[in-house]
Amino acid sequence: LIEAITGFSTGDDFGINGAHNIVSIKTHYPSSEGKQMAANEVVPRAILLLRHPLSAFPSYYNYLYEMENKLENHSTRAPLEAWISWRDAHFEGQLQNWQHFVEYWMDKFSPADRVIICFEKIINDVYGPIEAGRLAEFLGRSDGVNVHPPELIPCIWHKVVKYKDSNNARRRLESMEGLAKFDIDPNSFALSDPSRPNSHRDGPKYIPPYNLQQLNAVKSMLSSLLDKYREESSLNPVLRKYIHEAEMREEEMRKKKEEKRNAAVL
Repeated sequence: LIEAITGFSTGDDFGINGAHNIVSIKTHYPSSEGKQMAANEVVPRAILLLRHPLSAFPSYYNYLYEMENKLENHSTRAPLEAWISWRDAHFEGQLQNWQHFVEYWMDKFSPADRVIICFEKIINDVYGPIEAGRLAEFLGRSDGVNVHPPELIPCIWHKVVKYKDSNNARRRLESMEGLAKFDIDPNSFALSDPSRPNSHRDGPKYIPPYNLQQLNAVKSMLSSLLDKYREESSLNPVLRKYIHEAEMREEEMRKKKEEKRNAAVL
């Protein structure tokens, strides 16, 4: 999406993908999955992409499962039993990593030099184009970066993020036509071959479960971040939403346990 908005290549902290003039560098630092860049002190600004830890943890484990079993990236969802085993062994460490990641980037950059993008919003049909607009505005304030016009950003967002949405032919056609008005080839920045979508994993279908103690720990961690960054208007609503979702999961689990107890009595 960043490449499509700016026309520049992007890289990551393990390499720059063969490009010499890049607009952004993806990193998971300070997590062990990332590394501190040699020129880290000259990085002037940051885009902080957040995903709810209840979703981020199983997604990360699916990646590990694929690597361990020599499977294609983003191809396979781990078996439920394997997820639960890994979850119980690594939950506390992953929770600390998530908190440390947020604190590191929040503390390193001032509000003017960072933007917070919510993963759940950037892929949402309603909020996605809006988040893409915020991203484009932030990128456009970088020296030497000229982003596409605001009216074009929703078309770019739909082409890049929703390229698998083959059932919505009208919207796909609208995005193509919108790009064509600006003499932009809509096929020049597809994330991958739309006929072979690779971001929806195959495998057993389930909502990755957590126990009540783990859900409470997630709420506690998010609440501590909310207290620490209460004046941060961009982070505050994201944390509140994540806390609410954890509370809903907790309430649903309690109801199911209560139903089982009542059924046993009957």
